[in-house]
Amino acid sequence: MSYEWPKEIEERVNKFADSKGLKSKKKTEFINAAYDRYKESYVPIYEPVGLLAAQSMGEPATQLILRTKHYAGAAEVSVGSGIERLEGLVDARSKTKYPIMTIFIKKELPKDDKNMQKYLKELIFKKLSDICEIKEDLASKRIIVKYRRDLMKELDINADFVKDKIKTMFKAKVKESDTGIECIFDDASLVTIRKYYVKLVESNIKGIEGINDAIISDENGEKVIKTQGTNFKSVTAVDFVDAERTYTNDIFETYKVLGIEAARNLLVKEICGVYNSAGIGIDIRHVFLLADTMCYDGTVKGVVRTGIVSTKASPLARAAFEQTEKVIFDSAFEQESEKFIGVVENVMAGLPINVGVGNIELIMDFNAQSTPIEAPKYVKPEKKIPVIKPEDSLMRETKHVKNVLKDEIKKEDVKLPKKVKEEILDKEKIKEIELKREEREREKLEKSKKSKKEIVTEEDEIENLTADDYDSDDLSDEDLEVLGKSKYKKSKSKDGKK
Repeated sequence: MSYEWPKEIEERVNKFADSKGLKSKKKTEFINAAYDRYKESYVPIYEPVGLLAAQSMGEPATQLILRTKHYAGAAEVSVGSGIERLEGLVDARSKTKYPIMTIFIKKELPKDDKNMQKYLKELIFKKLSDICEIKEDLASKRIIVKYRRDLMKELDINADFVKDKIKTMFKAKVKESDTGIECIFDDASLVTIRKYYVKLVESNIKGIEGINDAIISDENGEKVIKTQGTNFKSVTAVDFVDAERTYTNDIFETYKVLGIEAARNLLVKEICGVYNSAGIGIDIRHVFLLADTMCYDGTVKGVVRTGIVSTKASPLARAAFEQTEKVIFDSAFEQESEKFIGVVENVMAGLPINVGVGNIELIMDFNAQSTPIEAPKYVKPEKKIPVIKPEDSLMRETKHVKNVLKDEIKKEDVKLPKKVKEEILDKEKIKEIELKREEREREKLEKSKKSKKEIVTEEDEIENLTADDYDSDDLSDEDLEVLGKSKYKKSKSKDGKK
């Protein structure tokens, strides 16, 4: 099986398989699995990778902290972190707010605590005013330098070294003593003496300029020196520093000393470090895309108005970021034209964007087929009368199901709405059924009226009857009491007949 992937990846896969002791069949299975994963990582054609990268990096950035971290044991050495550090990296600011260097010592040199302290003191920048008290006496035209023995001892600086340093700075009569040095300027003006005084105060006595403080730290089990402040070019020139592994977190300083590729790699490392320190994992390919966009033309450009935004050819895309009126005015003055190629300008104009399916055009090639393709004949389907069941949704929605076609559809016991009834039954038959139904309703109404009338008539006759209208022999005692005629009583003959 042939594998179409970069040679570097193939070498890494084979090296890993050999380190795990995989042989023959298992090694082949492992390589095939790795190759499948490699093919799955392909980006589909016309995929909007820029939008995906922006969303994948922007959304987790809302969870980053705003605080600044410090190295343990040294509050002076602060390392930027969280959203503040990410903003500085993406904007490609020329001055890093918290510049830090990680200095590795050469492998052949000892790295015990005593020697590491010695290396550290050689790097920290110290002025003459840090170890000596300097005063000027303009009346007697002299500058007085007094030693601070305790600070000089801490930094391993002796008095002779200070004397030699002062003598090389200017020509003057030097009067030495155990407490310090006096520089006498007989022929110099007061302005010149003041210049010499400022020069002495700011002069470097030891260390590298830019390295304000440093601590000893541990990185991957190896002792290193972490500094506050950077001077990458000067530090790498020190004899005990391993220049190949030493690095700074300042992108522009790395770019000036080592070039654009080193700056691009450092940008990827620092951005991933910000997310990893917050426990957020993102696909490193998004970071690669951002770093390549910032460094593709040989310089480091931030995602700002004066950075990569200014390189866009579209006037609308530039105007959508910042200073809309100014960008549109300048574009009109220079007679720029809008070609609607990018995403931003198409979205602003309400046009399809040129990514994904918006970048695909289908064109029919009429010469591809020599013989025409006949379309299948259309066959009209037979019209079937739907079978309506009581549980059908149409029946459930109908409320007047009690008033139609009870007699004619009695066998199916189906209650049909008016629309379905007109579609199924003959219209003339419907009229006959409606007439019969109306006739039945009229008969029922007449019967009800007649029965009510008869009931009312009987009641009136009963109310008008009196006891005189009845034969007393035909009435019982109870009837007579009901009629209120208790004097009429039932009489019987002697033989028991009425």
